[in-house]
Amino acid sequence: MDKIIKDINNVLQTKITHMFVGGEIVASEKSSILLKKYIKDNFESPKKDLKGYLIRISIDEKEKNVVSVNCVQVTLTPKLFIGPKDDDAFQIFTYTEKELLDNGFKMSHIKKMMKAVKNNLVSFEKPSISITQLLKKTSK
Repeated sequence: MDKIIKDINNVLQTKITHMFVGGEIVASEKSSILLKKYIKDNFESPKKDLKGYLIRISIDEKEKNVVSVNCVQVTLTPKLFIGPKDDDAFQIFTYTEKELLDNGFKMSHIKKMMKAVKNNLVSFEKPSISITQLLKKTSK
């Protein structure tokens, strides 16, 4: 399990909030507050609202779902405000130990999570979606 956790951190560091815009990481900070401050201090204002995704990975080896990935769609406004708007959504994606062994943890999974939230490919009524369900939905 230690190797799996190390592999996850090689893909995307855990316990940190990462912001993606256009499929690329634009900022990573320990909290959403620090992330918002970083964006305000280091970004040029976009001309129009941009969609972004906040990704945070949690690991709890005592749980059935060992890894949880929070994927929140947000809007970055010309005033550099980051937050959810009416058309934004979020979902939690989970991995069991078996799913980690079978599928690994890849950046392509993170991109599929963002795509699934953006295009409403998963149910938002369920509290979470397993990586197996996500991969089945996005492989079509």
